[in-house]
Amino acid sequence: MVSSLKEYDKISDVLNIRGFKKVAAPWTFYSEQFKVAIDLLPFGEIGLTHEI
Repeated sequence: MVSSLKEYDKISDVLNIRGFKKVAAPWTFYSEQFKVAIDLLPFGEIGLTHEI
């Protein structure tokens, strides 16, 4: 879980360095190289099964 907006910003910076770009959808990054999108939610809880 990303516990703060500051932590989210740090992770976002690293993702950008690694080639992931922000897209129109909130919290979503996309890598053209890997053809994968990820959602990085800044707040929330992981369920009891440890799934997002």
